Amino acid sequence: KASLDEIRAMVGVLRNSEGEVAETVPTQGTKDVSGYVAYLNSAGISCSFDDEHYERSHVPALVDLAFARILKEATTNIVKHASASTVRIVLSSNSQEATLEITDDGCGMGIAREIDSLDAFSQVFRDTGEEGRALMGNGLRGMFERAHLIGAALTIREPVSGGLEIKVSAPIANSSEKRSI
Repeated sequence: KASLDEIRAMVGVLRNSEGEVAETVPTQGTKDVSGYVAYLNSAGISCSFDDEHYERSHVPALVDLAFARILKEATTNIVKHASASTVRIVLSSNSQEATLEITDDGCGMGIAREIDSLDAFSQVFRDTGEEGRALMGNGLRGMFERAHLIGAALTIREPVSGGLEIKVSAPIANSSEKRSI
C-alpha cells in the first residue's frame, strides 16, 4: 500500500498543468534550476538564485521534484503574466523542512489577501472575474496540489512593495507520509 501511495504521489507531482502526465524526459529536480534562470534571463528578467543553504542530499527526491515542478510553473507565469524585471529564487533546508521561495517585482495578481491553501485559492478564483480566472488557471491550482501531495504549505501573497511572493515549505523529517491523489 505504501509503495502504491508513493507512485500515486509521484504521478501527481509529474502531472502537467493540464492534468496530463508531463514530459517523458527524466526530470532533474532542482539540480536544473540554471535552466529556469536562463529562461527568465532570456525573457529579459534579471534572476538571482541562492541554494547555499539547501542540502539536496538530505531532501527527499519527491520533495525536490515537486519544488522543481512548482518552480517551472512559477517561472512560466512570471514570464507570461508578471511584467517583472527581477526575480529571486531561494532554496533552503534544515533538519526539519525544505523551503522554496520565489519573489518577483512584477504587477502581482490583484489579490486582496494571502492565499495559503487550495480552498483559499478556490475561493479567490470564484470571487475573481473572467479576466482574473484566466490568470489563476490550472497552473496555480497545480502548484497547490503538488504542495499538498508532499505535505507542504504553499503561500502566495502580494507584499506591500509590489510583485508576488510564493513560498513552499515541506517537512522532510517524516517525508514518508505522502498524501494520496
